[in-house]
Amino acid sequence: MGAGMTDKDLFEIIRRQSEQIDQLIAENKALKAEIARLKKRIEELERRERKSAAPFSREKRTADPKPPGRRPGEGTFAHKSPPTPQQITQTVQVATPNTCPRCGFTGPLIFTRQDKAWVTELAPKTPCRSPSTTCPSWSAPSVTTRCVVTIPT
Repeated sequence: MGAGMTDKDLFEIIRRQSEQIDQLIAENKALKAEIARLKKRIEELERRERKSAAPFSREKRTADPKPPGRRPGEGTFAHKSPPTPQQITQTVQVATPNTCPRCGFTGPLIFTRQDKAWVTELAPKTPCRSPSTTCPSWSAPSVTTRCVVTIPT
């Protein structure tokens, strides 16, 4: 025992050291929990960085989601119905081309079918009957000639 220290003083030092130890243990646990949380966050961010596509939503779902798809009458249309016979003003026959628009082959092209096209930008509607042909040097799918009709006003 040290000079001038009583048992009471020594017990007080031990008690204070015990409190310090308890406080340091609690602080150590809190820091370990913080480290674990940060490691998990780093792992999540690295995983997200590697993904090229957008992840599925992990948050709360919307209470009133919008239905998927296009609403009727919106956007571009892939198919329009042909005009009624009363709306047709004249019919144009388009000649079979002698040159392949893809490879430039000049000569007789192989007739495949007769396509119908409708010019509906102007007030009178005009159907075009354009031949669809195949180039013998290409053996590619059919080449459709383009029907352009000018209607005098």
